[in-house]
Amino acid sequence: MFVAIVHLDLHIPQVRSLKHKRSVLKALKNKVRESFNASVIETDFKDKWQRTMLSVAMLRQVRGEVDSGVESLLDYLRGYPEVELLDWEVEVV
Repeated sequence: MFVAIVHLDLHIPQVRSLKHKRSVLKALKNKVRESFNASVIETDFKDKWQRTMLSVAMLRQVRGEVDSGVESLLDYLRGYPEVELLDWEVEVV
């Protein structure tokens, strides 16, 4: 078994309040959970309107599946219209 933990630094340029940020993140987290069979939590910048750090955990049987899952996640986020992917860090255990 392999676990990938992906830390995502995101910018959400169009939000103007924490309430709006929460609604955007709720939709994004649900889509990531459903699309990638992953767990998602907000881990930093909770009090900032336009910035967030999400951590995504994926569990897979084979290392190649972890690597392809991470690449698919990053591609998905690069194309997600409401967020900008600023930086990311991947840990595989």
